[in-house]
Amino acid sequence: MNLHDAPAYPILAALNLHPLHRKQGTLVQRAEIVEALHDLALQAGPLPEGRLIDAMEVEMLIAESGITPELVKQRTAAYVLLAKDHKPKP
Repeated sequence: MNLHDAPAYPILAALNLHPLHRKQGTLVQRAEIVEALHDLALQAGPLPEGRLIDAMEVEMLIAESGITPELVKQRTAAYVLLAKDHKPKP
């Protein structure tokens, strides 16, 4: 995420999602949000339909679900440690 977007979208930044700047506004790919939340076992309210959805709307929806940047960081650390422990041995 670029330095200009990160302060406006702290949760999306923690999820390492990159907003796309289009004529319609600042958008994120719905599939990336679904995948990131699934990987970290986080539940947010129902996401808007469409392939590209408004980044600020998603940021607010996720925040209203109780997901914070700190929670994302904790879950990411746990996910990385779990993945590290489950690597197949050569």
